[in-house]
Amino acid sequence: MELRVCEQVAVAIFRGPHYVIELANPAVCAIWGRTVDQVLGKPLFEALLEAAGQGFEELFDGVLATGVPYVATELPSTLDRAGHRDTVYWNFVYQPLVDDAGQRTGVSVVATDVSEQVRARRKLEQFGQELAIAYAGLQVAHIDTELVNAALSSHNHLLTRTNADLDSFVYAASHDLKLPVLNLAGLFEELRRSVTFTDPTEERILVPLFQDSLRQLTTTLDDLAALGQLQQAALAQAEPLALDEMVEGVLQALEP
Repeated sequence: MELRVCEQVAVAIFRGPHYVIELANPAVCAIWGRTVDQVLGKPLFEALLEAAGQGFEELFDGVLATGVPYVATELPSTLDRAGHRDTVYWNFVYQPLVDDAGQRTGVSVVATDVSEQVRARRKLEQFGQELAIAYAGLQVAHIDTELVNAALSSHNHLLTRTNADLDSFVYAASHDLKLPVLNLAGLFEELRRSVTFTDPTEERILVPLFQDSLRQLTTTLDDLAALGQLQQAALAQAEPLALDEMVEGVLQALEP
């Protein structure tokens, strides 16, 4: 967006202790929101009633009393213009007027209305502040995201370690328990050969129970061992396979 600000130099002359408006060019009348006929020949603070009490009287009195010009930059003032009250920002110079006898008889003002520049700059400053707040919010969100990611990474590491421990346990349990189960099966077969049941009914019930229990236990251990092998294989790195050599080996094995 291009901001175009038009500056017009406003000039006015005020005479006497009541600061009667002796000269007011169209630019200053436009700033005041009055016509030349409405202000010319009238005391300033009667023509612009709303200007009274805003500190301008003291400025005029100081310039007349000391003979020292007063320079203001972006000084705010409140004026009634076009039926409503506006805040106007001025750059102006109050200069004492001296007659031939060296007496200070009035004050001249040369001013420019810089309201549009001031408002545009303040909007830019506000926009910059909003951007800074938004950026600070993004930084906080970024930090929160990093903390969440760090927590997830730690949790994933813990899960990976737990899964590895479970895999190791399954693999170790399936192998460590296989030998005791084989020993139990051998002992059971030895007992069948050396022990005679006095009650045939008990033999028909107990022997199948022992056999089914040993079979289920053996199947469970085999399944655990197979599961451990599959999980280890899933974690292993893929390797290239010489398919021609493998097929040739299979054919040689099957040929007899």
